[in-house]
Amino acid sequence: MLPHITFGKCLKLLLSTLNISMNKLAKAIHVDNSLVNRWVNEKRLPPQGSSYIERIADYLATCMVDTYDIQLVEEIFSQLEVNGKLADIGNTEKIRRLLYNSLNHSRQRLENSNNKYSDPSINKQSLPPSKTDIPRTDGKNGISLSSNDQVIHGISKIYSAVISLIETATIQKNKPDNIIYLTHYSDLDYSFFTETRIAHFRNTLSKAIENGWNILYVLRLDDNKEKLIRLIHFLLPIIRTGKVNIYYLSNYDNYSIAKEMCVVSGIGALSCYPVDQSSTINCGFYLKTTSAIDIFTNYLNILLRENTQSLIKYYPQVSNEEYHLNISNIKQKEGNIYYYNWGFSLFLIPEKLYEKLLSRTTLTKEVQQLSLDNYKIQLSTFTDNIQRHSCNIIYLSEFIENLIHHHTLSLYTYSGIEIVTLEPIEIIEFLGNIIHFILLYTNFHVGIIFHNDDPLMYSDSLHLFIKERKAVFLNIYGASMTVPKVRLFMKEPMITKGFVEYFKFYWEQIAPVNRNKSEIVSWLQSCIDILKRINH
Repeated sequence: MLPHITFGKCLKLLLSTLNISMNKLAKAIHVDNSLVNRWVNEKRLPPQGSSYIERIADYLATCMVDTYDIQLVEEIFSQLEVNGKLADIGNTEKIRRLLYNSLNHSRQRLENSNNKYSDPSINKQSLPPSKTDIPRTDGKNGISLSSNDQVIHGISKIYSAVISLIETATIQKNKPDNIIYLTHYSDLDYSFFTETRIAHFRNTLSKAIENGWNILYVLRLDDNKEKLIRLIHFLLPIIRTGKVNIYYLSNYDNYSIAKEMCVVSGIGALSCYPVDQSSTINCGFYLKTTSAIDIFTNYLNILLRENTQSLIKYYPQVSNEEYHLNISNIKQKEGNIYYYNWGFSLFLIPEKLYEKLLSRTTLTKEVQQLSLDNYKIQLSTFTDNIQRHSCNIIYLSEFIENLIHHHTLSLYTYSGIEIVTLEPIEIIEFLGNIIHFILLYTNFHVGIIFHNDDPLMYSDSLHLFIKERKAVFLNIYGASMTVPKVRLFMKEPMITKGFVEYFKFYWEQIAPVNRNKSEIVSWLQSCIDILKRINH
C-alpha cells in the first residue's frame, strides 16, 4: 500500500509515470539538478515548512496533459487512504497529498532508525551534507584569505556586518542550500539593541525569507522572563512564515562561553567573541572566503545534529488527524489555558446551533461528523478544566462587528474555517450563550481588543493556544482565512513559560474596562438589543 512508500520512491514513481526527467523538474521548480537527484535517491529530504512540495505538485499537475496521465496518477492516489472522494480533489491536491504522505513516512523511518531523536518534529535530515572538499593545510602552508576577510571590532560594526550578510541574501540565492544560520547564546546589550535595531534586523530576515531563504536559529534557553518575552516578540513574525526552524541547546548549561555566529550559505560568515572579562561580544571574524564559510557551516551542522533539540513541529494539512489528536490530548491535561483568537472559540457555540451551521457548509458528511466530534471534545475538556483552572481569552472586536452588521461567522471545522451566514435569531442565541459562559464560570476571563487600541499583538490571522507548562499551538491563516497557512506546535517548558508571560504582558495592555466581565456582558447585551430592535 502507498502509505508505506518513501518520498524518494514516490517522486521517482511520479516522474516515471509522467515521463519527466529529474533535470526537467529541477529547472521547473528552480533548484539545482543535484538536489532533485538526492531526493529521488533517498539521500536528502525537503526541509519541513519549505515550499518545495507545493512547487513540485503545481508543476507535475501541469504535465498531466491527457486522460491517460490523469488515470495513472489516480491509480497511484487510490492506494492512499485519504478523506474525501477523488472527484472532490484536483490533480494538484492529489499529487500534493501523495508527496506529503510519503515525506512524512520517510521522516518517521529516519527517526525510528535513530532513537536519540525520537521527537518527530526534529528534521535534522534536512541539513545539507558536510562539505568534504575543503582544502586542508600541509602544516606549512595555509589557505590564503581574500581581501574581503576582516577582523572587526565594536558591536556597531558587528551589527552592520550581520545586516550586510542578510541583505545580500535578500537579493541573491545560493542554490541548492538557501540557509541562514543564526545563534543566540548571550544576553543582548539592550542599550545598543534598541527596538528599532531589532525590528530592522527582523524585517531584513523577513525579506531574505521572501527571497527563498530558510532560517536555522540556534538558541540557549534560560528562565529570564524579560529575555523570553523579547525573544518571542522577535521570533513570532518570522515563525509565521513557516520558513524558520529553531533549535535549542540540549544541555541548558552548555556553551556558557559567549560566542555568536551568523552564516549565510555561499555568501559569508561572521563568528563573534568577547575580548575581555565582561563576556560582551565586541569582536568578530568576518569571512567571505568559500573554504572558511564551508568550515563554519560544517561546524554548525555538527552542533545542530549532536547538541540540540528542535523547538518547533510543523503540521501540514495532511497531518490533520495527528494535529487534532495532539491538541485534544493537551487540552485534557491539568493547567491554566490562554487563547489569542480573532473569533470567539468553538466551544462557545451551542451544540445544536453548531451542528445546524455545519450543515450549511460544503463539507462532506464525514468531515462534518469529525468536526462535531471535535467540538464535543473541546466543550467537554473546557467544562472539566474550568472547574479547577483559569481560562483567559483575547478576542478582536471585529468578530462581533461582522456578526452584527454582516451576519457572518468564521466557523471552526476539522478541515479549516468555513464562512457561514446566521439568521438574527441564531446570532442572539450565540451571543446569549457567550454571556452565559462569562457569568457562569468564575475562572473564565475575556479581554476584547478594539481597533483603536492598536496593540502590538493585534492580528486577524493568528490563533494562539497555550496550555500552561504543557504546549503552545499556533495557527497562521493566509488571505483566504480558511485553511491555516502555517500550523505549528512547541512543547519545551521554557518556551511554553515564555509564551504564558508574553500573553500576560499583552493582557495587561488591554484597557481594564475591556477586561471587566460586567462591561463585556453589557456590551454583548447591547448587541442583542440592537438585533432585536432591527428585526422586530
